[in-house]
Amino acid sequence: MLNLKTLHKLYPFIVIIFFSTCFIYQLYQSNQAYKKENAKLLDEIHQLQQKIINDNKIIVQNEAKKQELENQSLELQEKLDELLKDIPCANQYVPNDIANRLYSRAKSIRQSTAP
Repeated sequence: MLNLKTLHKLYPFIVIIFFSTCFIYQLYQSNQAYKKENAKLLDEIHQLQQKIINDNKIIVQNEAKKQELENQSLELQEKLDELLKDIPCANQYVPNDIANRLYSRAKSIRQSTAP
């Protein structure tokens, strides 16, 4: 069997092996925690990318709708101008007070529909 002198020589190695094992186990646990956190963050990144894609689709749709409404407005303005060109009172002077109120009202309507 092992005598006491040999056993005393092995103590430092046993202690080193024990602490090395503890240290390696702590590293393993930290690594697992980092992997879990990394997976969670990657999932959040993926979700945010999907949200960005959906938001960009909505922006494109809104821009298309805005362009469509602007074109519609121009067409209606042209039709209105065409209808009013032969009406004499349509070319009469409008008082500034009334014109300013109409302009302000139209501006507020445009701003309330703007994003």
